[in-house]
This record gives sequence, C-alpha cells and structure tokens, in this order.
Amino acid sequence: MSSSLIHNDVEHQYPDYLRDESRRSGSADSISFPLSEDDIVEVISSTDGPLTVQGGRTGITAGAVPDGGHILNLSRMSSILGMTETGNPEAPYSITVQPGITLALIREAIAQRSFDCDGWSAESKAALASFKTDKECFFPPDPTEDSAAIG
Repeated sequence: MSSSLIHNDVEHQYPDYLRDESRRSGSADSISFPLSEDDIVEVISSTDGPLTVQGGRTGITAGAVPDGGHILNLSRMSSILGMTETGNPEAPYSITVQPGITLALIREAIAQRSFDCDGWSAESKAALASFKTDKECFFPPDPTEDSAAIG
C-alpha cells in the first residue's frame, strides 16, 4: 500500500487498536489515522480487502475489532466544524462535527460556549455569536459513556 497515511506492523506498534471495550482481540495488516475527508478517500483508494472503521473503541459489542485487512481509525478527526441556526425554537442550534470527537468535548464546548472556530464560515460564526448571547441551551442526555466518539 502506497499511502503515507497507512502504517503497517499493527500488532507491534498499535496493539491497542486490535481490540475494543468488549475485550475481544483481532488482527489487521495496517492502520491509518485520517485527519480529513480527503485523507479517508486516499486511504480507501489505497487499500484492498476488509476495512474496519473505528471511533473511540468504547463499544462493548466488538464492532471495532478488526478481522484482518485495514483499520480506518477516526479518533483524530475530532473538530467541531461549524454551527447553524435551525429556526426551530426547541432546538435552535445545530453543530457539525467530525466523527472522532467525543461527547465530553462537545458537552464542554457547549457548556463554556467556547469553540475553536478557525476555518468556520461567516454563517457559522454568526450562529456562534447568537449562541453566545442566547438563553442557556439544553444538550440532551445520551445513554452512553461520554468518552464515546460521535462516529
């Protein structure tokens, strides 16, 4: 495989990525840690065979355990990409995130009303300005560990 994003020797260099919270262990030929959609496209284009997509590996059903092939680990894709005003008074704002961001990081950003908005569109920055001065928003509870990744 030619991509510089792809790392081999998973068993010795990245053994933790061969299992998840289920404690089941698997095997893989290679692993990658993309930072963008373009990286994902490059990796998928460079790999053949089975592909296991991983987030934070917090699941207990062995869904992140590879059975050979390549591991596409999304944990480093952990940015909040933007915010929009929805027009819905019951859910006035929506955020767009990368799949590797954890629920804890989202909760923290919302509670502090503080976001790294580098690269955000003018529309997203305007929504953030409204969000910062609006009444307190409620982030609904979720039934999982807050170390879990969105995707």
